[in-house]
Amino acid sequence: MMRMAGMKALMCILFLISSTPSSHVVSGQESALIFGILYDFWQSTGGSGWAYDRWDFSDSTPYAYCDWPGIRCVSARDHNVVAIVLNDNNLVGKLTASLGSLGPAFETLSLGNNQLTSGLPVELGRLT
Repeated sequence: MMRMAGMKALMCILFLISSTPSSHVVSGQESALIFGILYDFWQSTGGSGWAYDRWDFSDSTPYAYCDWPGIRCVSARDHNVVAIVLNDNNLVGKLTASLGSLGPAFETLSLGNNQLTSGLPVELGRLT
């Protein structure tokens, strides 16, 4: 596991994975899995205390996460998450290993100027 010392070392994380976005259309079951991954991330980074970009977990509509601030999906038809961009948002805590299960379309994780206390989970290597 790659470790970075303290929160200052995590002032800016920009993680790009050089892969071609998948053309796979997400099923309802896969949407529920992605929803769970994003919920784990939200919980582990103090989502209830985020400065902005609050996510609505009460909306059970499939693919609702594609409309959440800071989440980018491939397209209106392909609901794979390609980016999470939550800079300057008062994220605290650590990144979850489950982010490594977002799939091959996931390319960008940008979390600069937050108070994260860990490095990147090795599970993010699954995305390549």
